[in-house]
Amino acid sequence: MYEIELKAHVYDKPNTIKKINTFATYLGDCHKKDTYWINQTTNQQIRIRCILYEKNRESKTYIVTYKQKQIKNSEDGSTCEVNKEHEFTINNPNSLEEFLKDAGFAILRKKEKITSQWEYQNTLLELCTVPPLGDFLELEIIAKDNAESTVTKAKEELLNILTKCEIEKKHIEPKYYNQMIQEYIELN
Repeated sequence: MYEIELKAHVYDKPNTIKKINTFATYLGDCHKKDTYWINQTTNQQIRIRCILYEKNRESKTYIVTYKQKQIKNSEDGSTCEVNKEHEFTINNPNSLEEFLKDAGFAILRKKEKITSQWEYQNTLLELCTVPPLGDFLELEIIAKDNAESTVTKAKEELLNILTKCEIEKKHIEPKYYNQMIQEYIELN
């Protein structure tokens, strides 16, 4: 499966929520705690995500993700991510973390996202606060392939939703969160 997504900076969160609520179905809130592991020899990365759902804070879901990431640029200068994603759930991350250490992986970074989620047609909308970076709107479509026609159609849908939210294309963020966090760390 391929994840076709874009994210944009949000500078007026209450207005963005108001706009999203006019056309999308609210799914709920969650807190995502990510630990990124990197193999120091191969530079391969894997993420272990703990999701805490707002309605039931006692319930945790652990998702392991490996992505083959790619940024696609359009003629208009806007970008979107096209990621081949491999995911599975686990009951407890401790054994996997021990395996990763033995296999030459080390923790690269930890990241949190406080998220509200909506659904519109075949698109997931996530309004995220990512400390220390601020607020972002992530729009995601899951596709069976990454053919140019598939990506182009999905990107058009994502840009239309961005327009419905009254967020300008110039606020699309082409960098990955980890890259932005690293830049933040280097500047502070």
